[in-house]
Amino acid sequence: MDEQQARRARAAEEDANARLRADAVPPGPVRAYGEDPDELVEVFGPADGPAVVFVHGGFWRPATDRAHARTTARALGDAGYAVHLAEYPRTPGDPDRTLTSLTRLAGTPAAGYGRGVDTLGEATWLGHSAGGHLVLWLAARGLIAEAIALAPVADLAAAREQGLGRGAVAAFFGDGDLARWDPRSLAGADGPGRVTVLHGTDDVTVPIEQGRAFPESLVELPGAHHFDVIDPESPHFREVVARLPRGGPAPSTQE
Repeated sequence: MDEQQARRARAAEEDANARLRADAVPPGPVRAYGEDPDELVEVFGPADGPAVVFVHGGFWRPATDRAHARTTARALGDAGYAVHLAEYPRTPGDPDRTLTSLTRLAGTPAAGYGRGVDTLGEATWLGHSAGGHLVLWLAARGLIAEAIALAPVADLAAAREQGLGRGAVAAFFGDGDLARWDPRSLAGADGPGRVTVLHGTDDVTVPIEQGRAFPESLVELPGAHHFDVIDPESPHFREVVARLPRGGPAPSTQE
């Protein structure tokens, strides 16, 4: 992108982010998966729909919780999916706490919420931005059956070097070796879990070079910015829904 395109893309990202945060979607019913206050999911959609776990982004920071992702979760629920919108601990300097919690979530019984799965690890996991990194890590460890990473922070070393998210990688993972938290280091570019990466070419927050860290799994979305992949009003959201299991109609998109 040239400088003018980048300015337009950033303005579009800021607008979409503000709109998603302002959308007053009521919380879904809450289910705990551990004792930590942040170890919970909200459920949306029909209990007999295909099971989806959605892991929100926010550069792993405690200030950004699942609230902004409820619009996405509701849209997927309206499309017929049994959605588990995951919250998880986000403590700077303690990534192991986050990954331990999500590992626990993967082993949690679906408890009748999601067709054809006994545990949530058998569901399809969607992760956006930092959440994209987390689902890639889980897939690389073989802890989940399928990961769809949306505009993920997929190359931790490059993201730290570039200072993405105002130094988010250094703040969360520290300044040392990143290998044990890097999904590419754990299992190569395509781990034992099925992996798809969707990334917009006009992403300013997490540039598409991050998604290109998984070249065999990458689907590039021309013209899409960082929030298009979770915004039900964006035409690019249809491309996300189309990759979910067993079909299901895409939510309506405003022209």
